[in-house]
Amino acid sequence: MDPLSDVLSLVKVEDAAFGRLEAGGQWALQSTKANHVVFCALLDGPCWLIPDNMDQPIRMEAGDCFAISNGASFRLCSDLTANAEDYSAPLKNPTNAVRRLGTGSGTTLIGGRFTFADACPEPLLGFLPPMLYIRAGSDSATSLRGILHQLAYELDNAHVGKALMMNHLAQVALLAALRAYVTCEQQPSQGWLGALADAKIGKALSLMHADVTKRWTVADLATSVGMSRSKFALRFKSLVGLGPLDYLLHWRMNLAARALSGSNKPVNSVAYGLGYKSESAFSNAFKRVMGYSPKSLRMRERERKPIKQEWHDARR
Repeated sequence: MDPLSDVLSLVKVEDAAFGRLEAGGQWALQSTKANHVVFCALLDGPCWLIPDNMDQPIRMEAGDCFAISNGASFRLCSDLTANAEDYSAPLKNPTNAVRRLGTGSGTTLIGGRFTFADACPEPLLGFLPPMLYIRAGSDSATSLRGILHQLAYELDNAHVGKALMMNHLAQVALLAALRAYVTCEQQPSQGWLGALADAKIGKALSLMHADVTKRWTVADLATSVGMSRSKFALRFKSLVGLGPLDYLLHWRMNLAARALSGSNKPVNSVAYGLGYKSESAFSNAFKRVMGYSPKSLRMRERERKPIKQEWHDARR
């Protein structure tokens, strides 16, 4: 997989809530700062969006989408002077996911709030921009609106597999928003997403993710992307925040954590699968990066596992 798909495959949605807003006349909603990602699409009518730390409000038009993350707050309103209500209120009551504000109609928004598990890979969530804004004319906006419509459908209907469907749709919504951000005309210039958008550093990331067990050197990677070793190392670290080999080490340990949590593979099998020649070398690297040993992770996962699941595992 490409690096973005690779990292997103490790993202787990811990909690998700979705809702629809129908408003008319004078109204306003204010979000609070929280550790979650908010997606929203304006289906009908105009409104104002005022994100954190922005001097100028954004005039949204039908079809526009946005995503807010990293603890940023925002305000949605018909009037910049209107008194605001709590944005999260309609998301707290799953039996009444439609909220009406003001008088009459004219503006309809659909949105969701996703909280990701603490174990999400730092390379991605640590570098998410505070805001992604996607204009209606882009292909990505069409895609994101379609996903949010499907989320609303799942919310309103009690179909089998609902929880799993909503979890996967949340991941797809995040991917659609990030794809729009990486491929937009004003490409990100910093952070992990900026590294993906950079032709040479993005290629180096792809090479590492495509062959995570290879004993890469900085010189190998620099040569592969047509840069000198020193310029490549400096450019990589300035974007990603880690040197190339440190990044590769952290990514391997994220993969190891998933393997240890999601399977009964012996620790030495996980180690060899990631290119380590001994279990001890792998365990030392894992503890240095994650702060605990592979066996400690296994013990914690075992304590969390329900008895019925252990019985099922024993029968397999």
